[in-house]
Amino acid sequence: MKKTLAMVLTLVMALAMMCPALADSGNFNPDGEYPLLKEKVALTVGIGQHANVEDWETNWQTLLIEELANVDLSFVTYGSEMMSQITLAITSEAELPDILITNATSGGLSLELLYQWALAGKLVPLNDYVEQYGYYLKDAIARTGVDFLPLVTSPDGCLYTMPQYNQSLTNEATDKIWIYQPWLDKLELAAPTNAEELYNVLKAFKTLDPNGNGEADEIPLIASTNEYEDSWWRAIMNMYIYAADEHQSVKDGKVFYYAATEEYREGLKYIRSLLDEGLIDPMTFTADKAQVRALVNAEVPVVGMTMGQAPFGTVNTPRIGEYVGIEPFKDANGVARTTFTPSLPKPAAMITNDCDDPEAAFRVLDLFYRDDISIINHWGEEGVHWERAPEGMKASMKNMDFNASFKELETLWGTVQNVMWYQCGPWAREYAIASGRIIPENPLTTAYGANMIQYAYSAAYPAADEYIPRFIYTEEESDEISLMLTDLETYIKTARTNFMMNAEGMDINSDESWNNYLDQLNVIGMEDILKVQQAVYDRMYK
Repeated sequence: MKKTLAMVLTLVMALAMMCPALADSGNFNPDGEYPLLKEKVALTVGIGQHANVEDWETNWQTLLIEELANVDLSFVTYGSEMMSQITLAITSEAELPDILITNATSGGLSLELLYQWALAGKLVPLNDYVEQYGYYLKDAIARTGVDFLPLVTSPDGCLYTMPQYNQSLTNEATDKIWIYQPWLDKLELAAPTNAEELYNVLKAFKTLDPNGNGEADEIPLIASTNEYEDSWWRAIMNMYIYAADEHQSVKDGKVFYYAATEEYREGLKYIRSLLDEGLIDPMTFTADKAQVRALVNAEVPVVGMTMGQAPFGTVNTPRIGEYVGIEPFKDANGVARTTFTPSLPKPAAMITNDCDDPEAAFRVLDLFYRDDISIINHWGEEGVHWERAPEGMKASMKNMDFNASFKELETLWGTVQNVMWYQCGPWAREYAIASGRIIPENPLTTAYGANMIQYAYSAAYPAADEYIPRFIYTEEESDEISLMLTDLETYIKTARTNFMMNAEGMDINSDESWNNYLDQLNVIGMEDILKVQQAVYDRMYK
């Protein structure tokens, strides 16, 4: 089933009077007519450099936006230190470009830093612009079925960013389980569905010589440290308790750390037992993806199982078609669960108070939400790099009710090009875009395998009131807990590895070791963190 963030209620704009009313300059054509602006406007854009974009000024997408909007865009390019550079400029009251656009290459903009820039008075609040001029943005909200703006709205009730929002089913389920089908066939085994069956299958892989070379060289289960490194243990832990990304969850409206529960401990005990018997290779804690792929591609197959968004990463391997996705494991009550990474909006573009024509700047940014431009921003020029699917054609994603959306003609992703913005700036794509993409029905590609099993993972997502999309803190709340949060997450991750590896003093089967761990969680400040987070959760989601 599809999963949305429909449970997110639109925030009450209690301080909406902070967001000024607007006066139409008269320079805009009616919605949906081009160009957007009657008279050309020049705008400066501060943007993070990108290794795969040759030249922002001459980029085909830039030229398209300039033509449709009747604007002249000039660019100020920042490097990997963009966030620090902008913060310094704000502190020193230096003039900023009219528009700021951040991307992953420039470090990404956190909501906390966005709010700091806003509190310094350097960003234009956009609430009224959305209401009066958000033509394509409102259409994007309708297309996605989610009002995603509350999840980038600052605690003062004002919206300071035009976000990017990507609904992607395969990105929401990164903990898929992959198994080597020829071994199952040879040993006449069914794919495991629960803890007992998983143990039995891994044991058979290790002891029954499924590769037939007469050597005990089989690796029942292995993952890598840099390809969805937490996927493998979360896929197993979900048989005991819902394993959210940040070790936190919510039940009956109460926020808690599942890493402090008995169910979590039982999951670690089970993982420890698999490691003790050599059913999980200890290289999982140290090997990078290149080392694991070398094992997978060995002349004689030696790897039986892994976990991740795609088998052994997104790069296709010669043997990849023989690894099939299986359904998420079930708990003792027969309930299947998988970790849900919700599609969340990210800050992407801001209008600064140095902009002389914020209405024009907003109209330009709003144009980026047009449905085809949101596709262009990833796949390039329509008719050249992609084409729309024939009406009525079904998508290739198995058992998912999506009409086909488009077919890629020439791949630009991963190349240095001068056609599209490589997903920089604001845009929004609904589930039906990526999920409706026509892909070759080729089992030797990672996309095919992920699409064929996605239906089972979408059906295993938690209910809307069982996960936390995100916390948006006030400056005071962030100051109070940010250091404790970092220390606590670091400790939990370190302790988790030590428990699984049975490090000295970290025996998961020892009550003394477990109680010492729980005590340390509270010494670091877990209860103080939860008190603040409960207040934020109540404010945002109740």
